[in-house]
Amino acid sequence: MTIGAQFFRFLLVGGFATGLQYLILIILVQTNWASAVAASSIGFATSAIFNYALNRRLTFRSSRAHAQALPRFMIVATTGLLLNGGMLWVLHEQAGLFYLWAQFLVTGGALVWNFALNRIWTFSGAAP
Repeated sequence: MTIGAQFFRFLLVGGFATGLQYLILIILVQTNWASAVAASSIGFATSAIFNYALNRRLTFRSSRAHAQALPRFMIVATTGLLLNGGMLWVLHEQAGLFYLWAQFLVTGGALVWNFALNRIWTFSGAAP
């Protein structure tokens, strides 16, 4: 599969996961259950479950065993979670940008980060 086709599938899967993250973010912020950074992090972590399953099967069609792919995915997702929370904190908490605009900007960075690392490391080929 070409990188373009993979990226398109990644966008489709990511659209679902991002929609879930944003839904959780908005509900938790609007009901005052969590700050924007905490709500976004909860949404990110929740959507990561769906992201792993769908990207492994549909986007990358990986034959790497779950025993190797899942820990790698968890590392990529954890670094993505830290980047997401850190960038949202800077843009929203420090710079004062509306939380949804800040999250929109952060999502773009996370998209590139996650696609690149999952393509070249998490799901690439079979385990050595």
